[in-house]
Amino acid sequence: MYKFYGWEQATVPAITTEYDGIKTPCDMYDMMLSVWSRETCAPRLRGEWSVENKTCGQCSITSFLIQDIFGGKVYGVPLESGGVHCFNVVEGHRFDLTSEQFGNTVLNYDDCPEQFREDHFADAEKHGRYEMLKKGLKAVSLFRQGYNCSQSVVMAFAEELGMDEGLMAKVSVGLGGGVGRSREVCGTVTGMAIVLGMKYGTYNPMSKNEVYPVVQQAIADFKKEMGSIVCHELLEGVKVTGGAIAEARTEEYYKKRPCTELVGLAAEIAKKL
Repeated sequence: MYKFYGWEQATVPAITTEYDGIKTPCDMYDMMLSVWSRETCAPRLRGEWSVENKTCGQCSITSFLIQDIFGGKVYGVPLESGGVHCFNVVEGHRFDLTSEQFGNTVLNYDDCPEQFREDHFADAEKHGRYEMLKKGLKAVSLFRQGYNCSQSVVMAFAEELGMDEGLMAKVSVGLGGGVGRSREVCGTVTGMAIVLGMKYGTYNPMSKNEVYPVVQQAIADFKKEMGSIVCHELLEGVKVTGGAIAEARTEEYYKKRPCTELVGLAAEIAKKL
């Protein structure tokens, strides 16, 4: 059982196959728990965001991403602060994936004004967070398909960078598990470095001086949230197998380790920079 408003109605089918594993809004909610982050939270609410309150400040960008995947319309509950809280209506099914941020307060979803992305995304900062959310969801979707941490981040940028997804998978495959399962630098971090190098690097050997500062910023942002960029430190307290053979992907695998969240965060940071 879910706790977000309208979960019983969140049964409409996806209209796109871009995000593997998302067939209903409930599937999306499950995946978004690894995607919502302080980076994607509205700046004015970041002081209230926490891992226990992941939906805080995520309503509009999430609602328009839901619209991308399931269609329908976005509406807004007027708030006392003067703003609105966005939710979705698809084929008569009304649901709000980010309602839990209000705790026990029940919002009035009746007769609410329709919301339009053109109006919301006229705010460049909000549009940037929406793009980050999309990239995080794409990376998490790839990770849930079985790609390793580094591949998932790098492959999420294949279309944007004009690269073949299969090539991106091959380039980054050896970096998973802290570089070949050596548990050193996290694969999501090396994945960010590849993406940023491809975004800002050139054939000029001195372009490294343009890329290094951006990579260092990405590392700083990642460490600020996670405390480390080292795989074995990020997995502290998690029982993992040794050797060079990757563990089988099961629901228990995803539950016991933070890797899915790391993948989403790294993709969001790489998109932001």
